[in-house]
This record gives sequence, structure tokens and C-alpha cells, in this order.
Amino acid sequence: MGPRGKAHAATLAELKLRSARLISQMEDGSFYALPVVRRWLLVREVKRLYDRARGSAAESALRGLAAGASAAVLVAGAPGCSCGPSGTDAVPGTDAVPGTDALPGTDATTGTDAGTDAAAPGTDSSVPTGLFAPPVEGAFGLSFAGYDVIPALADLDGDADIDLLAVDDTQVIGFYENTGTPTAPAFAAPVPNPFGLGAPGELLPLLVDLDADGDYDLLIGTYDPAGAQWGIDYCENTGTPTAPAFAAPLSSPFGIASYAYPLFLAGADLDGDGDFDLVLGTYDTTTLTATWAYQENVGTATAPAFALPVFDPFGLSGAGYYQMFPAMADIDLDGDVDLLSGVYYGEFLVYENTGSATAPAFMQSAPNPLGLVSVGYSANFPAFADLDADGDPDLIVGHDPTPPGTVGGFAYFENTTN
Repeated sequence: MGPRGKAHAATLAELKLRSARLISQMEDGSFYALPVVRRWLLVREVKRLYDRARGSAAESALRGLAAGASAAVLVAGAPGCSCGPSGTDAVPGTDAVPGTDALPGTDATTGTDAGTDAAAPGTDSSVPTGLFAPPVEGAFGLSFAGYDVIPALADLDGDADIDLLAVDDTQVIGFYENTGTPTAPAFAAPVPNPFGLGAPGELLPLLVDLDADGDYDLLIGTYDPAGAQWGIDYCENTGTPTAPAFAAPLSSPFGIASYAYPLFLAGADLDGDGDFDLVLGTYDTTTLTATWAYQENVGTATAPAFALPVFDPFGLSGAGYYQMFPAMADIDLDGDVDLLSGVYYGEFLVYENTGSATAPAFMQSAPNPLGLVSVGYSANFPAFADLDADGDPDLIVGHDPTPPGTVGGFAYFENTTN
């Protein structure tokens, strides 16, 4: 048997194992005791294995192998279904109860496929509704009393837990050291403008190891009043992974473009080539609409070089005025990077990546999915990190006072997937 045959056999074996395990859990009732998100993830994995096996085995063999799964597993726990023994599909691809999924090609919410699984076979445009727990204000000792508080999360001192940098409308960078542990955060009072950092020209920070030297550098959106344009300053970390020290800022290096409107920064390795690409929420003064700008890193992990911006790529589209405060992470743990956008007036939008780790394709959610709720009158600025070391991305949101005139702060949304 050649390599492809072995891969096909391994996929079929994994599908059989997971299907049998889930059917057993459903028969003894333990499946229905799981949180809905966990059920959804287990179902999704079986569906993906089924799709991976399609074309590598006779359809009749697959149907036989997954018959029990399709009747009980492939539909159970899907968003919009009863998640119980009733309302399941006897034959893959048909719906016994409207609004449930038997196989890719039907939608768990509406009974139609919004994306027809074209971008990535085996994925659904639907997402579970309860991924995040209700927000907790002032978790882990975090507190803030200003406006426009924008967080950035990373292990800045190399002690294996997540620290926080935040900037505010007074243009002060505060360092909140995590003095707890990787599983039980506890943040100290903020230290202003640490590690040689001066007050930034504006807000909008992003921590990333841009030169792949093992420590976190800082990108920060700035405004040039002389040129009436926005750019990005790069502050290289010239210290070490345990003792940060930031060099003087360089203005828009590596081919990073300038823009005519505020820049809200996010980024990740969007094309799977091992380097950091840049995604910006901004505003197009020509069309008078919000827009996403994508600058691909066409350099390397150690020597970045950014291509000219592409606007609204990968199916992204501007959601509206000041609705583009982005953060990026693999929210649904499917191996590709998704995008969450805070909205100035308090909502959240999720752009699920229905493509792949090398070819993204985004689909916008309805407002406030995944259990996310508004935490402020304005300015929901999100940042992702695994704050409790359980393998999924949690969320810290900086927000303005609610109602106006009271204290703004940080809200913590725990990811309950793991």
C-alpha cells in the first residue's frame, strides 16, 4: 500500500473509532451531559473525517461505516438541534428535523448552506452559541479608570504566564505584570511606560515577535499631524525574553503603508508560510466606508517585508463606521485563524475562517455570537490569549465607562471549550 493508501486507511480507521466512541457516549447518556460547545466540536471532527474520506473509499462503504454516526452523531449537538436521541437523520444528507445537519451541505441553523462548504469541505459557517462564559469585570485584579483602554497580551517577562500592556486616552502605556501562575492569573498594579517605552503618539498596540528572535516586539498605531495620516511605529525589543527593553520607534518600516484614518491592528500567519501578516481595521475616505486592509508579509519570519495593502480580502467586508477593532486567534480550534471585531457601540462580530490555514476565507456572523455580550457603552477593544493555560484562547476586552461618566475597565470572557 502506497502513502496515499495508508493515509486513506488511517482516516477511515479514525472515523470508525470516533464514530463508535460517540455512539457509545450517546447510548450511555454521557454525550448529552457535555456542554453544547463540546458536543459541537466532537460532531464537527467526525464530519471532517467523513469529508476527508470522501473520494478515497466507496460511498457505500462510508455510509456503512458512518451509518450509526449519521443517525446519531453527525446531527446530535449541532447548533439548532435538540441534541437528543430524537430528531436525527437515518440517512446521511437528509434532515429528519428541519434545521439540523446530517452532512456538510446543509446548515445547522437554517437548513441551507450559506457557503456550500466551497472554501473548505467539511466546515460549516455556523458556530456554537455558548463558546464564552459571561464576562467578569475586574478579573484577576485588573482595574482601569480611563477611556479608550486598549489591551495587548503576551508573556513579556518569560515566566510562562500572560502579561498585559494597555494604553489609554492619556497616551500612557501601562504594564500589568502577571504575578500569578499560568493557570491562575493575578495582575499587579500597572507600571507606566515601562521597558524604555515613552508615551506613544496615539493608541492601538500589538505585541508580536516580528523578527523571530524569541522576544515580543511592539507595533503601535500613530498619527502624523504634519502629513495628516496614520502609520505604524515599530519598537524592537532589544532586550531578552525575560527582560524586555524597547528601542526607539521606527515609523512604518518594512513596507508598512500609511493610511488616512485610524488603524486598529491585528495579525497572524494567515497564509501558513511561517511569518506574521498584518490585518488592519481602517476607514476608506474615498468610499466613506469602513474597510479591512491586509498586508501580506512577503519577507521571512526574521526579516519582514510587507506587500502593498489589499482591501477587504478573503471575503472580509467593512462592517460600518468604527466597527473594526480586530483581534485574531483560532477561536473554534479548527486549525485556522479567525477574526473577532469589537464594535465601538458595544457589540462584537466574528468572522469565522471557513477556508484553511493556508487559504483563508471569512464569513461574518450575526452580532454578539458565541455567548459574547456588550460590556460597554463604547469601545470594545479585544485581545486574545490563553489566560488559564487550558489550550483555548480567552478574551480580555477593554471598554469605556458604562454609563458614561463612570469607570471603564477590563472584561474577561473565559473560553469554555476546554
